[in-house]
Amino acid sequence: MIKVIKNIFCLFVFMLSSQQAMATIINLSDDSFSEQTIGFDFTFFGQTFNSVFVGSNGYLTFTSGDTDFTESVSEFLDEQARIAVWDDFNPATAGNIEVIKSATFFSAVYSNIPQFGNNDSNSFSISLFQNGLIEIMFSSLNTNDLLVGISTGGGRTGSSVDLSTRGAWNTTTSIYEQFSGNFDLNQRTLTFNTAVDVPEPSSIAILTFGLIGLMSRRLIK
Repeated sequence: MIKVIKNIFCLFVFMLSSQQAMATIINLSDDSFSEQTIGFDFTFFGQTFNSVFVGSNGYLTFTSGDTDFTESVSEFLDEQARIAVWDDFNPATAGNIEVIKSATFFSAVYSNIPQFGNNDSNSFSISLFQNGLIEIMFSSLNTNDLLVGISTGGGRTGSSVDLSTRGAWNTTTSIYEQFSGNFDLNQRTLTFNTAVDVPEPSSIAILTFGLIGLMSRRLIK
């Protein structure tokens, strides 16, 4: 039974607004990355970027590509800024990674990606919105040893939190949860905002959150 997440995700993006969205599959090997233009200026912890590096190991970085497959808290805080569903994934053996973007929306969709040396299947997406919101949608992950969160990088301190306790997080510092055999975020959607003055979500973002939640419950099998 194969979950066809990417086709549904493409469909709701194209239906989302009158703006045309573009979808592209990027071919990544084990421990690799691809630089992608975001399509708009995106502000993350006070810094503005117009491109992002999509990593095969489940994270987006902004200053350079990364191949790190060891999801430790120290590396998460000490290395560069990132948005992470971090594990040692290997898209070279199965699944695909797709970038979907429009003038106000960028998403990296990881579909049916196994862990290195494993034949499991893991599907999730990381999305950036022009108004500064970040969204992570967990469709179906079979790994239990991973690190999820957002980091300012540069060795700044951060907070370990229980991400299952709320859906929306407003923060000006790194927040994360490291899982070990107790992953409890499947079929959940998390939103993050790193601005001091939190803007109201745009109507397109609100519609997106609702559609993603709906689609995650109605995956084609």
